Amino acid sequence: VQVGAGNKLQAIQLLEKGKFRQASAEALITALPVNIAERELSTVRRTLGWSGEQLHIRGLSNAHGPGNVLLATIEHEHVTEVFTAFGEKGVSAEKVAGKLCRQIQEYEKSDAPVGPNLADQLLLPLAIAGGAFITGKPTQHTLTNIETINSFLPGRLKLEDCESGGKRIEANVG
Repeated sequence: VQVGAGNKLQAIQLLEKGKFRQASAEALITALPVNIAERELSTVRRTLGWSGEQLHIRGLSNAHGPGNVLLATIEHEHVTEVFTAFGEKGVSAEKVAGKLCRQIQEYEKSDAPVGPNLADQLLLPLAIAGGAFITGKPTQHTLTNIETINSFLPGRLKLEDCESGGKRIEANVG
């Protein structure tokens, strides 16, 4: 098997979200009553003011369950963020959806285009290809990943405060 060269990585530039395009939520459910998904989506509708057209239920084969996950996708001109909340035994559907809604509300009230969970996923491509992005308060996982990358590539990633209250993470690929 021969592996050829791929396309050159492009520098990442995520400094603003851009215009809002669309949002949707989907409850995936398997081997559980469908009213759990209905209650989760009802909470999303009520809390975020989303319409029925933005909300979907998808049943999976019972071979995958029991369980459920609530996914929300927020698409802006320059970035798409995906939020998740997992159902847990003994935790109400309303609490699961409430957790998801709080994540979305925090993201939407911020000017930062990169959410806290996407930030750590972008660090390695950023360190290799260069560029910069703005995120909100970095998670401990993001801070640890920056330290780890910088231990192998000293000074490659730097973290700076932004006027908006977020953090700019930039790569120095020289």
